Amino acid sequence: MKKLISICAALLILAGTPIAAGNASFELIDIYIDGSCYELDNPAFARDGVTYVPLREFCEIIGEEVTVSWNGQTRIINVTYPPVTITLDIDKPYIIANDRYLYIDGGAVIEDGTAYVPVRAIAKALGSTVHWNPADKTASVITGVSELKEGGKFYDPDEIYWLSHIISAEAKGEPIEGKIAVGNVVLNRVDHPSYPSTIREVILDTVGGYQFTPAATGSLYDEPTEESIIAAKLVLDGADTAGNSLFFQYSKISTSWLDRNCSYIMTIGNHDFYE
Repeated sequence: MKKLISICAALLILAGTPIAAGNASFELIDIYIDGSCYELDNPAFARDGVTYVPLREFCEIIGEEVTVSWNGQTRIINVTYPPVTITLDIDKPYIIANDRYLYIDGGAVIEDGTAYVPVRAIAKALGSTVHWNPADKTASVITGVSELKEGGKFYDPDEIYWLSHIISAEAKGEPIEGKIAVGNVVLNRVDHPSYPSTIREVILDTVGGYQFTPAATGSLYDEPTEESIIAAKLVLDGADTAGNSLFFQYSKISTSWLDRNCSYIMTIGNHDFYE
């Protein structure tokens, strides 16, 4: 197993207010890497269905020639694992790896000065996969599966254009989870046999009238916000906050057709989502 050659000890003394952790209940998780069980100094744990691993230790086991640095002022962690570079802003629910945007459900967590991240996101960034065994509560990581393709080669510019524009037009003032959810509705329709098969066609669909109001009013073509562009990339990289939702509406407006014909899924920000 490859070992870490260089790592910044400052990561162990992260400053600032702990995020989310507190006294919330969690359960310890066994981590297997390439078939071997690793007893971590800072144990992996599961909370709200998400398995977290200590960033430094996980990289130490997975990577060779890895360096990690912490900026206390910006609260940003930088990881270099050639040819991958990873940036983690403690206050953002995603990591950036080779210009790919990978969602970290629940965000990063700081426990007793140690940074923890969801294992699936950091493993994906490092070219690994994770298999979860609910019976014995173990997470098995397989390394060296594939090299993470950089964002410029992974994202389709046309898809980013249309998805970021509809997200911005529909959810400009919503939290990033709400922006992701709007993007999920679009992709869910792309995958559904009742709707067109491309993002652009779904957004501009007029069967039964305009499906998205911004396409009718023209606000669809306004410059998207930076966070809306990020949300579009997160969605295209698998982020999912809306489940199987195919519809959404402003929560203060009741649409009888949705109430009669669809199943309410959830509310995120100011939007109700339906399947």
